Amino acid sequence: PRVGPRRAPSVFYPCGWRDDEPVQELLSAARATPEITFYVSGRAKEMGEMPPNVILTGFLSADEYVAYLKASD
Repeated sequence: PRVGPRRAPSVFYPCGWRDDEPVQELLSAARATPEITFYVSGRAKEMGEMPPNVILTGFLSADEYVAYLKASD
C-alpha cells in the first residue's frame, strides 16, 4: 500500500478543566515542543493565550473521542 507523507506528531489530552488537572504543565510542554500538536478536549476555561500548537476540540462525542485517541501518538 502507498504511504502518505508523515504527519506531525500529536498528543490528545482529555481534559475536564478542573482545578486539580495539570493544564498549566500541559501548556508549558506545548510551548517547549512546537513541533507537536496538542489536541485538548472538554469545555475550556479562559486560560489566556494558548500556544499555536494547542487545538481545543470542545466537547467530543464518544466516536470523536475514540478517533482522537487512535490518531494521537
